[in-house]
Amino acid sequence: MYKYLWYDTMLPADICDKICQDLRASEGSLKDAAVTGKEADHVRNSKNLWVQSSHWIAGFCNHYVNVATKIILSMIFMQDLRIT
Repeated sequence: MYKYLWYDTMLPADICDKICQDLRASEGSLKDAAVTGKEADHVRNSKNLWVQSSHWIAGFCNHYVNVATKIILSMIFMQDLRIT
């Protein structure tokens, strides 16, 4: 099925700056990313940070996930699902 979805949108610069500012405040919480299976650490050497579901960034990102889901479903079922 679909491996990715692109839709035209642009986040305001002040929102992007606020996201970066909030996440930088949590940089001390960065953890080494785990790799499972046959992959070795040299393949993926990165850190990650889990954002709490109650944080405003999670809700903000969830909106875009929901929009993408509606677009994909409308493509599958060939219906206008009134994307807002």
